[in-house]
Amino acid sequence: MYFLINPLSGGRQGVPLARVLEKRFGHEHVFNVLSDPSSHVFACARQEKVPVIVAGGDGTVAAILDEQLEHGYGDVPVGVIPLGTGNDCARYLGIKSWRLSDIDSVLAILSEQVPQRMDRWKLVGPASTHIWYNYCSFGADARVALQFDQLRKMHRPFFSKAWLNKAWYGLLGMLHPNRMLPLASEHALKGVQSLVCTNIPSYAGGSLLHRSIQADDGCFEVLGLPGGLAMGSRLAGQRQAHLYEQTTSWNFSLTRSCAMQVDGEPFIAESGQYTISACEPALVLGKSASKVGSYL
Repeated sequence: MYFLINPLSGGRQGVPLARVLEKRFGHEHVFNVLSDPSSHVFACARQEKVPVIVAGGDGTVAAILDEQLEHGYGDVPVGVIPLGTGNDCARYLGIKSWRLSDIDSVLAILSEQVPQRMDRWKLVGPASTHIWYNYCSFGADARVALQFDQLRKMHRPFFSKAWLNKAWYGLLGMLHPNRMLPLASEHALKGVQSLVCTNIPSYAGGSLLHRSIQADDGCFEVLGLPGGLAMGSRLAGQRQAHLYEQTTSWNFSLTRSCAMQVDGEPFIAESGQYTISACEPALVLGKSASKVGSYL
C-alpha cells in the first residue's frame, strides 16, 4: 500500500499516523498530501499493483479522487482512512471512527476491501464548476458549514478535536435562522431549508438520509431537509429525509446567491442556472456488494 496523508485533518491526527505508518511500511510508502505530488504516488502504486490509501477528511478524499482521474490512474483503487469531521465517504466504504491504537484493525479492513465503482458528478454554475462524490447541498446546512469553516480558520485551537468540531456544528445549526431556499421552484418546497443532492446515504457525520441510495448505480438522489428541530430529528436518524427525485441529471436556478457545499467544502454560489451531470466514475476500495449500506 501507498499512503497519502493530510497532516492537518481531524485536529492534526495525520502527524502521529504518518509516524506509525512509516515505521510499518517505510518512508518511501508514506506521503504528505500538502507537499508531495499524488501523480508520483499513483505511478508507484500502479507499478506494484497496490492501492493508494488516503488519510484525511471528505474534502481531501475528493481532491485525491479528482487527481486519480486527472492524471490517468483510474485503474488504481483508492482506499480511505478517516481523519476529518464528517468522514461520510469512509463510513459508506466501510470504515468508521478509529483510534491510533486500532491501526492494525483499520489496515486489516483495508486489505479485505474490494475495488468498486463510485459515481462522480459535475456541478456547473454561472461562475464555476465543481466535481463531487458524496453530496452537494445548499441552504441551511451549507450556511452552517460555511460559518464553521470561517470560524475554524480564525480560531484553530478551538477546533482541534473531531468531537469538538461536531459540537460546534450542532451549536451553529441551533443558532441559524430559517430562510426560504432561493429556488425558482420554491413554491413546491414548502418548509424545506436545505436541499441535498447525494450520491451516498451517509450525511453530516453518519446520519442516514435515505435507504435507497447507492454510490454505483449511475443515479443521485435529491432530498429535502427542514430547519430547526425537525432537521435535527432527521440528522439523529429518527426520520428519513424527503426524497424528491432520483435522477441521472438535474437542472435548477438560484434566484439569489446562497451558501453551497460540495463534499464538505463550502462556498458562496452566485444566482443563475445550474446543471448536475455524470462524469467518469472513480475506483475506490469498499465493502463487497452484499455489505455496502450497512455502514451505520
